Amino acid sequence: MSATTLRHVVERALGRHLDGFGAWFPAGFDWQELCNDTPAMLRRLLEAPDAVGSARDPAQGAGDPAQPDDEEHEEAELEDEDVGSEDGRETLGLPDDVDLVEASEGTFAAAYLGALAGLALVVDDERDPDLLLEALVQPLAEDEEPRFDEAVAGSLGPVEGALAGREEAPDEDSLAGMAVTLVESAWPGVDVALGSVPVLAAEEGLSSEARQVLGGVARVAAILAAFRWLALDDRPGQEPA
Repeated sequence: MSATTLRHVVERALGRHLDGFGAWFPAGFDWQELCNDTPAMLRRLLEAPDAVGSARDPAQGAGDPAQPDDEEHEEAELEDEDVGSEDGRETLGLPDDVDLVEASEGTFAAAYLGALAGLALVVDDERDPDLLLEALVQPLAEDEEPRFDEAVAGSLGPVEGALAGREEAPDEDSLAGMAVTLVESAWPGVDVALGSVPVLAAEEGLSSEARQVLGGVARVAAILAAFRWLALDDRPGQEPA
C-alpha cells in the first residue's frame, strides 16, 4: 500500500462520508458526549498531568457504568461553561478562534473515517477498498448492533488503556487483542485524516496538553472503527496485512 493510495482513499472517504456523520455512526457510543467532555479533560490534565481522563475517561461511553456522580457532573458543567469566557480560555491555553468541543468533533469524525479507510486497505479482501468502506459506513444491521455494543461495553477500556500504554496488551486472540492489532494497522489512515482537521494541521496555536486530549479522542475513534469492522456481517477472516 503506497502513501499516495492511502491518501486518495482517505480523502475520498472524508469527501463522501464526513457530512452527515452523526446520522450513520453507530448509536452504541455517544461520541458527542465524549467531545463535550473534552474541556473538563483538558482542565484536569492541566491541573494534574497524570489524570487526563479523570473528568471522564475517554474510554467511557454510552451505557458505561462508570458515570460521574451528580456533584462531579455539575462541576464539569460549570467548567465547560467557563471555557467560553475569556479567563476560562486563557486558563486552558486555547486560542481565541478555537472551540475545543468543535475541534474534538472534527477530530473524532476524521479519525473514525481515516481508520475505516485504513482498514479497508490493509485487510486481505477481494473487494475494492471503496466498496468495503461503503459497507463499513452503513448503519449497523440488526445482528451487528449487539456485537458492536458488547465490544464497547467489554473491551473499549482495556483496548484504550493498552494503546495508551497504561495497561498490558490483551491476548491477541481476544476481541480486545484483535482490536489493538486493527487500530495499529489502520493508524496510518488516521494520521492522514487528522491532517484535514485545521486545528491539528496548524503548527502553532494549541498547547501540547490540548493536542494530547484531541489525540485521546482520535484514539477512541479508531478503536470504535475497529469494533465496527469486527461487527461487520461479512468481514473476511484474514488477519490485517
